[in-house]
Amino acid sequence: MKYLILAFAFYYQNLLFSFVYSYEFVPEIFEFLFITSLVFFMARFKLRKLIYILWQLLYTVQFCFYGYFNSWIISYDIKLFYTHINETFESIIVLLSYFSVAISTGIIIILFILSNHFKSIIINKFILFIIIIFTFSNTKINDVSLLLIKELPYTFTFVDSKINNNIPEHKLIKETNQSIVLILGESHRAKEYLDHNFSFFQNNYQSIYSAATNTDVSLPLFFNGIENIEQINTTNNLFKLAKQNHYKTFFISSQKQSYLKYIEPFVEKKFIDEYQILSSQNDYHLIDKIKKIDLSKKSFVVLQMQGVHSPYIYHNETQSDNIKEQYYKCYQKSNNVLEQLKKVVNKNAIIIFTSDHGENLGENNKYGHNRFSPEIYKVPLVILNDKNKTEILSHYELYLHIVKQLGYDISKIKKKQKIRVYGTMINGEDGFRDFLR
Repeated sequence: MKYLILAFAFYYQNLLFSFVYSYEFVPEIFEFLFITSLVFFMARFKLRKLIYILWQLLYTVQFCFYGYFNSWIISYDIKLFYTHINETFESIIVLLSYFSVAISTGIIIILFILSNHFKSIIINKFILFIIIIFTFSNTKINDVSLLLIKELPYTFTFVDSKINNNIPEHKLIKETNQSIVLILGESHRAKEYLDHNFSFFQNNYQSIYSAATNTDVSLPLFFNGIENIEQINTTNNLFKLAKQNHYKTFFISSQKQSYLKYIEPFVEKKFIDEYQILSSQNDYHLIDKIKKIDLSKKSFVVLQMQGVHSPYIYHNETQSDNIKEQYYKCYQKSNNVLEQLKKVVNKNAIIIFTSDHGENLGENNKYGHNRFSPEIYKVPLVILNDKNKTEILSHYELYLHIVKQLGYDISKIKKKQKIRVYGTMINGEDGFRDFLR
């Protein structure tokens, strides 16, 4: 009887959460029998309680994930979890209250497992027959734990990106003296997706397409001017081009060192005179750093902000239980930092601000990024003190504009009719979206 109760609890929590999160769940008798047979099959092992607890955790993780992203976990999400485990737990700890229903349900079922004695059972031929029937039937998989297990093998099939060195270098055609300060936001949404007005966006503003929906992909593509991810290389890296035209180069980030792990291979540190990772998560420190740089001497400066990095707790004097409100508090601090940076730089350099990607804040019950939605792949762009500004619609076109300002010939590069946005994987395995200009 205990095994049947446990099987019922496992399977029909799918139905319970379909009312909580409004997804469609249609119970299937063969799927329930399969779950039941698995419960009985696991009873033959000595560590059966541990197995049951781990199985329940699969459900809990799936429901928590759906509550935030409004989709079930796929292989790319698993890959991102264990490659960004520190960032993941930083966000989860702050958001625990949003997962209260899923966590409470999980705790109740785990307590049921711990408080009952499950005797060892040797599976019989009838149970094996049920498993075979399920395996060869056409029943659609609805159970969220099975959906997650189904994705696990795919996490081991990813291939590493290959560097393509057969890319011609941009040709230097003139000596330039104008300093450039490129400010990279973090998770800043484009203006049309903001509920508030921010003073920094009042003039010289436009929205453009990010190169990707994830920092680890968008910045490598942007820094190196890559439209097609299969051509990933550092031949035309911005720092390299700036150095070749005798600029003093700077990269200063207020983010943690661990956040840059997957970006650094594509930054080309050997061409950066001053490479500083402050790890302070305080963007006001960027103001102190820019004050120490003599912009009257040709300089190419990249400032990477902590910005509104999840879980939206940085720079806030007061905390809020509302994700959206918390996000806007951080965004206001970013606006204040940008205004001060503008005053410090003044007319001494071209100022360019854009973001790595945007963020979902509840649209279609989705939060965070790593998804193809306009709130994520559209990002802000502000360019100041630049008399040669042209039409720019994407990170790639912004890259070309900077390359031209650095003194290189881009006249032979024709703008394509489609703008490509990649996903979360630097090898492009999770696809892309093309948008007409």
